[in-house]
Amino acid sequence: MGTRKDSQQGDIQTIELHLSRGVVIVLGCMLLVAAVVGYLAQPERKAAASGAQSSAALAGTLAKYYLTTSTVTADQALTACAAGYHMASMWEILDPTNLEYDSSLGWMTSDSGSGPPSAYYGWVRNGYNNASSTNPGSGNCFSWTTGSDMYYGTRVRLPTNWTTAAVQSAPWEADAEACNSTVTHVWCVED
Repeated sequence: MGTRKDSQQGDIQTIELHLSRGVVIVLGCMLLVAAVVGYLAQPERKAAASGAQSSAALAGTLAKYYLTTSTVTADQALTACAAGYHMASMWEILDPTNLEYDSSLGWMTSDSGSGPPSAYYGWVRNGYNNASSTNPGSGNCFSWTTGSDMYYGTRVRLPTNWTTAAVQSAPWEADAEACNSTVTHVWCVED
């Protein structure tokens, strides 16, 4: 029930509205249908896991990645990738089936085919705070600024033994290595 006062005449008018339960249900259903139709009429929006989409994603192609042919200490990892690529975060290359290996830039073995090599470790960003830790996934040589043997960073590789149980970040094997390691490549992914 609503009440309205007419300011010109000073009298009060009352409007009463009586709705049956069935009418209320029908009106509610109509409102719900209108909301669903409005939602479905919205243009499609694609989600990006890491903010801005890469040029490959915008073009509808697979993003490329590779393992550098040279090895570097951790403090050189951020600049080891070719133009158009950057040092990969584990989360950018976690599922290599959604990526294309760039064999023109990357390390290859005699049985690589068109894919990445196994067994060779590469430094990888982990998204953790500025740290040094012997725990894979948190060590990052103080955000890749030190090459000291006193500190550790995360590196990953594709495994060579396919009979072991799933590892920390399947299909990847991860470990922590001293930041001065000169036997570690770098995983790079397309900008």
